[in-house]
Amino acid sequence: MGIEKTYHKLAERYWWKGSWKSVKAYVSSCRVCQFNKPISGRTEGKLMSIPAPSTPFHTLGMDHIGPFLPTPRGNVHALVMMDYLSKWIIAVPCPDVKTKGVVDALNQIPQYGIMKRIITDQGTAFTSETFALEMEKSGIQHVQAT
Repeated sequence: MGIEKTYHKLAERYWWKGSWKSVKAYVSSCRVCQFNKPISGRTEGKLMSIPAPSTPFHTLGMDHIGPFLPTPRGNVHALVMMDYLSKWIIAVPCPDVKTKGVVDALNQIPQYGIMKRIITDQGTAFTSETFALEMEKSGIQHVQAT
């Protein structure tokens, strides 16, 4: 029913000092109320299927993790990449989450195979003009998940 409707229904017969606060606190802490409350706001996005790659390292997913305690070389993050076919994981330590570290890490990957597609979130390292130019130069399709 919600806070407002509950308050107005109660106010038809009862009132006390602080009744609005009491109703708000009760409804906000009521597990049944929260479970049955209709979801409002943003609608969920449509799921898009990702075509299955035909060769290893054709499609990579990547994102940063961290921060962690600094390594002796000052790295506090890692760029984690996963091959969508083999599920092989590569983690490259990096000092920050900037584009330069991503580009440097990608230059290490050709030893595993030729990438055709990279899937990332919308982190600033992946939305920069430098990253877009690197993808274009390398002939890699960049897909941004939301």
